[in-house]
Amino acid sequence: MSDSPRVALATCSWLPDGSDDVVHLMKALAGLGVRAEPVVWDSGADWASYDLTVVRSTWDYPARRDAFLAWADAVPRIVNAPEVLRWNTDKRYLRDLAAAGVPVVETLWDPADVPSSWPEYVIKPAVSIGSRDTARWGPGEEERARAHLRALRSEGRAVMVQPYLSAVDTLGETALVFRDGAFSHAARKAPILTAGAGIEGPVAFDASRGQVTPSEAAPSSSPSPNAPSPPRPAASCTPASTSSRGRTARPC
Repeated sequence: MSDSPRVALATCSWLPDGSDDVVHLMKALAGLGVRAEPVVWDSGADWASYDLTVVRSTWDYPARRDAFLAWADAVPRIVNAPEVLRWNTDKRYLRDLAAAGVPVVETLWDPADVPSSWPEYVIKPAVSIGSRDTARWGPGEEERARAHLRALRSEGRAVMVQPYLSAVDTLGETALVFRDGAFSHAARKAPILTAGAGIEGPVAFDASRGQVTPSEAAPSSSPSPNAPSPPRPAASCTPASTSSRGRTARPC
């Protein structure tokens, strides 16, 4: 019997083999003498048999958040910690970030009507991921946007409305990854909400959305050492999921 540590990489039934990068992660861990394998979080696995469970691609949690959090509470050794998962799986954490002085995109919580002062805006539930039940609305789409808002509220879901940031269409979004409090790397995310498309469904099932080619990801030029620093970005939907080991960005 091997004494190598066993690690479960928690995933969902949509991705029983884990996300695209899990093969590379397992190979890297194997090089360190760690046996890792993807395991579906609600599969009834013997979680106590693993030395550690790492939450990775459990992307079906929005429809079953209570069950997901109960599972996390029951797993003996898990990262991120259950209290972090509880906080990070509801976008109302933006209120906490704003209270702590972090720049946050203006957000209307459970409004009675759609905004009239923003050219474009996004309506989404506070518990969602990958643009599920989310849409970008603009001029002339007020009635469809109101129907979207009413539908979410009728289901008893917390709703958030934010202005659509036009820079997302040209610059995309940048996810920053920190390890042990130190910046590690960044990843560029392409736009996933199309003007005039309404509710498009989860981006996970649409290979045409949210993709960035290597040429698009490459900077067009190196910044001058004397160039001013860019403005500090504001959090719009998800901060990083936090663990004792660092921070990992999650999709909206």
